[in-house]
Amino acid sequence: MLNDYDINNNNNQQQQKKRAAITATTTITTANEESKEAAALLLLERKIAIASEGFVDHITTKLRLQSKQNIETICDYILATNAEVNPSLAHSETKCRYFVIYQHIVSKSPLSK
Repeated sequence: MLNDYDINNNNNQQQQKKRAAITATTTITTANEESKEAAALLLLERKIAIASEGFVDHITTKLRLQSKQNIETICDYILATNAEVNPSLAHSETKCRYFVIYQHIVSKSPLSK
């Protein structure tokens, strides 16, 4: 027959196993989220590199200062335009410059807040 000590010891062991399982699950979840975030950043960097290939460095730098959503939108637009129309490098660079300037102006306006 089990005495009180054995029952308490068994409960403690079960609680420790549950805590370890929760900790392991949390660690795995955090690692998965971090790896997904790292993969998303790598994909974004590749998009920037492909879309801004041949651009002047300061335009690429200003593009990187935008929010992730704006960067993706601008890069997607430039890549789609390149695939459809095949514009000159100067045309793509000018479009990117306009998008960056426009976003900067809109973010400063009182209507955007």
